[in-house]
Amino acid sequence: MSTYEHRACAEPGIGHSPSTASRVRSRFAWPLRAVLMNFLAACAVSLLVWSFRPGSGWPQLAVQFGYTLIYSNCIGGILCAAMPQAFIRTAAWPDARKWLTRLAVLVLGTTVGSMLAGLFMWMLIVDYNYWSEFWVSLRISLIIAIPVSAFVSAYEVYKTKLEASAIQLKTKELERERALKLATEARLSSLESRLQPHFLFNTINSVSSLIHEDPVRAEQLLSRMAALLRFSLDSTRTRLVPLEQELRIVKDYLEIEKTRFESRLQYEIDVPESLLGAAVPPLAIQTLVENSIKYAVAPRRQGASVQVRARQQNDALIVSIIDDGPGFDSSSLIAGHGIDHLQERLAALFKDAAQLEIIGVPGNTEVRLSMPMLATQSTTAQNNAAASPALSTGPR
Repeated sequence: MSTYEHRACAEPGIGHSPSTASRVRSRFAWPLRAVLMNFLAACAVSLLVWSFRPGSGWPQLAVQFGYTLIYSNCIGGILCAAMPQAFIRTAAWPDARKWLTRLAVLVLGTTVGSMLAGLFMWMLIVDYNYWSEFWVSLRISLIIAIPVSAFVSAYEVYKTKLEASAIQLKTKELERERALKLATEARLSSLESRLQPHFLFNTINSVSSLIHEDPVRAEQLLSRMAALLRFSLDSTRTRLVPLEQELRIVKDYLEIEKTRFESRLQYEIDVPESLLGAAVPPLAIQTLVENSIKYAVAPRRQGASVQVRARQQNDALIVSIIDDGPGFDSSSLIAGHGIDHLQERLAALFKDAAQLEIIGVPGNTEVRLSMPMLATQSTTAQNNAAASPALSTGPR
């Protein structure tokens, strides 16, 4: 694709409108380059012609430069105005037709430019033989215009490709920074929710009541809470974690909440061992489980059951969080927290390849998370799957 084709398709900027100064520079950059190229071409041709005329002095060089400058600006000006439009208008044409049309525009522009330059020469020089000089100058102009146009086009193509590559790298860097920012905010938000006074109070109160009755379980509860908080902090180092690791944290969270709700909370984790190495955003599933606790278990005297299920569908990983609570929809979500924040993270990580659906009816609410099936670098999850009690848990 040529530079003119790139210009026809390129966006004006990344995420913002260009400033007035930038628009002015962009508008005048190409004409200024064209004037400079015309001047350099006049210098090169006049020196070349002068060098093949023995006995010519500096006055003859100056005269030759003046004549060449007239031709260069007449022909170069017309080509600089016509060729960009020709490239843009023929960008979608078949290759043969496209390049024949561009060559025809080049020849036509050179011919018109030579006629215009000859007219100026006829007005400046007495006894100037217009048509005789025109045919000579046209042949020379075509010999010069074709390779010069090819060189300029090649230069602009590679220059535009480099600029496009730089823009893509900058865009990816901006997307990466945005994803890291959203992930950090989500982890801080999750950590904040873990540190809410009622959560700590309920957990510590449960530990206190278990110290004398069941010290082993009290110690396990403290270990789970420490693991949950540690994961919230350590996960800032990566954008994706193995599904196995995420499910361990989900089970720790559910066991802590089960100590609080007792028989009011029943849960089940159903994930095939083959999916334990899949990559998921940190705390993504935990956020959805926490949402079920909030809307299904906490407000009801009889509580609710929560099921975590994962399946592979073609090249996608489908994670479902299902509860038998009263149900909810997207209108009850708080902006900037929980599921809303998770949706922003998914968009930053996977763009349109990830989806979050809420299928809610009274007695059966499913939050379905769909994302590309990516494998983590570590294979620890698959190697240790069979021995891990946190990966496939029956009703509890």
